[in-house]
Amino acid sequence: DWGGGLALVMGSQPRYRRLLTHVVAFHPSYNTPAGGSSLPAATVPALVLWCKQDPFHSWSRWRVFGRALRQALGDAYHEHAFQERQYAQYGWSRHQADLERRIVSFLSSDGRARRPDHSRPQVHRRPEVRERAADGTEVVRQANVVLADAASLDPSIFVARDPGREAVDAWRGVCAAGPAAVREYLTSYRTGVGAARARAVALLNRLPVLAPRALLRHPDV
Repeated sequence: DWGGGLALVMGSQPRYRRLLTHVVAFHPSYNTPAGGSSLPAATVPALVLWCKQDPFHSWSRWRVFGRALRQALGDAYHEHAFQERQYAQYGWSRHQADLERRIVSFLSSDGRARRPDHSRPQVHRRPEVRERAADGTEVVRQANVVLADAASLDPSIFVARDPGREAVDAWRGVCAAGPAAVREYLTSYRTGVGAARARAVALLNRLPVLAPRALLRHPDV
């Protein structure tokens, strides 16, 4: 849907395409903006997947944009449109395994990812979590959105940087070093030159307003 369309736009914008290596879009929604389509400027390899019987996404309408992407990307543009005559009953669920294999093959086609093991019956399995439903009965939920194993992520990525807090922590270190270190920073800030003053300015200008009692810890400064 719109997410797929946005990914394709990012792949055609100099500001964003450096952040992408591949784009996989399933039924991307895209409208030509007032300033004209940016898709002819696309440079990021793209795979577009489409079920022709999907009633909410017009394959014939997309083909105009698909031609623009093919012209821009050449062999780096891949398109897979498939038929599901019994869409009302199955949707595209019967094609899930094939679509997953196509995605993995596309992502690993340039050697940046491990190639899929086609002998395996599944490309992946969604994690299952035991929970209780609203009526109290036990259920097993499948997690449809999985970012990564939390244990493998650096916890700091979930915490926004706080320059003021960081400055306070650094200033505490200076204070712990004793009055001489504090005087050196303050003197460098007021009358220093070169690297010493730059270091003092970078720290002290980020400090929030300090309580008087914090300053009274070193009354001789």
